[in-house]
Amino acid sequence: ITDALDKVKQLNGVTFTYNADDKKSAGLIAQDVEKVLPSAVSEKELALKQNDGEKYKVLQYDQTIGLLVEAIKELSTALQEATKRIETLENR
Repeated sequence: ITDALDKVKQLNGVTFTYNADDKKSAGLIAQDVEKVLPSAVSEKELALKQNDGEKYKVLQYDQTIGLLVEAIKELSTALQEATKRIETLENR
């Protein structure tokens, strides 16, 4: 996954309440994820909305794991490089 950190920066974690049962939850907005990781989003009729004939965007959260892992690795590399630069400056 290339440019994982830039892709993650385009996402926003959100909290929300399900209309059906007032249950609170947290997650990502499928439309945002679709822009950076289209394979993680599909459209289907939801069991909660039976017989309305509408398809809804559904996020497959398991597909976001690879993106998040690669973003963390990019951050780790950037941190290591910054640490080396700081040490070099301190040793001058």
